Amino acid sequence: EIRYYLHVINRPNSVLPEFILAPISSESLAQIKITLYPNCTKEDELKVIEICEKHLDIFNPEIQIRRSDLDGKYKSKN
Repeated sequence: EIRYYLHVINRPNSVLPEFILAPISSESLAQIKITLYPNCTKEDELKVIEICEKHLDIFNPEIQIRRSDLDGKYKSKN
């Protein structure tokens, strides 16, 4: 399991990069497992699937995408 975290230190005039490039092998990407955020909408889930199908050589959403265990248990502050 590999996890990437971005730790932000709030400094005046600091700018976060738009993206971070991290080398990941094709073999690793073929085994990627994606957990959607709690209460993810069907629209957002379809966007994730679309992005994965576009950028991953081999992708099976039934195996590689799962709903959060917090679905229905988590209420956002909004």
